[in-house]
Amino acid sequence: MLTVGLELNDACFAVARDGEVRLAGPGYAVAEGDTLRFGEEARARLRLNPRAAQRRYWAALSDATLPQPIGGCGRAADLVHEHLAALWADNRDADAVILGVMPGWTAAQLGLLLGIARDVGMPVAGLVDAAVAASRRPCPGRTIWHLQATLDAAWLTRVEQSQGMARLGARERIDRCGVETLERGCAEFIARRFVECSRFDPLHDAVSEQRLYDALPGWLADASRRERVDLALEWRGNRYQASVGAEALRDCVARLAEPLNRRLRALVSPREPSALLVQHRLADFPGLVDALLRLPACTPVLLEPGAAARGALRLRPVPNA
Repeated sequence: MLTVGLELNDACFAVARDGEVRLAGPGYAVAEGDTLRFGEEARARLRLNPRAAQRRYWAALSDATLPQPIGGCGRAADLVHEHLAALWADNRDADAVILGVMPGWTAAQLGLLLGIARDVGMPVAGLVDAAVAASRRPCPGRTIWHLQATLDAAWLTRVEQSQGMARLGARERIDRCGVETLERGCAEFIARRFVECSRFDPLHDAVSEQRLYDALPGWLADASRRERVDLALEWRGNRYQASVGAEALRDCVARLAEPLNRRLRALVSPREPSALLVQHRLADFPGLVDALLRLPACTPVLLEPGAAARGALRLRPVPNA
């Protein structure tokens, strides 16, 4: 019996099956004529035609009319339907699917999600909160906290342990610390460096802005490995260059993440040993995990990509003997 674990997090979806995890990009949708593109394909077109793009349809899942319909989809539920169908297209041989759901959804939204899944033919055998699904290894003697980010917020969840089982505890949403806020802050910081070094503002034009965002993941990765990052963008036959110190970029990330770190310092007691399970997507921002290492009596543990999708498979149905 083939069971698939599907992690629904609009910052980065993930599919676990046959012992492997496949990341499926963010919860973006872009319409090109009659064609809807999702995930990484949508990310690569997101800024070229913003009137044909949607970013918040997963978090805002409902039957309410979108202020800006795209691709024949007038409701957030329509876009979720099409995106879920695309995620399911490569896994139709599965006998069962366990959904690891992102935080923030109401019971009504979860009910709507199940209805959409049924409509696309997905055999959902269970739902589990993504924080609980990702926390599949016990931490004796420590309080477990799970830190994850969606596109528009960071979420800190206490995971209760009892007799080898994990269950959902208290949860807090930290605004202005989602993946989009962190990306935008880093992009604006780098754009200022281009202005300072070459008098070129890549955010002034949609095409150059898209190219900056396309290059951003590589530049951020370089900042985690090197002391200086060389930047270059091609635009209208010219090549513009700049450089940035990795420490300066890490300081930028630390400032962006300060609301999160401030809340962590308030919640995680230095008198109570804790393990902080950190979603892999947050490690893409240089210096963020390093800042977590400075929390007293708290041990950050970086989770593998797709941890919630992999953990959701613990709920796989047991075949009849």
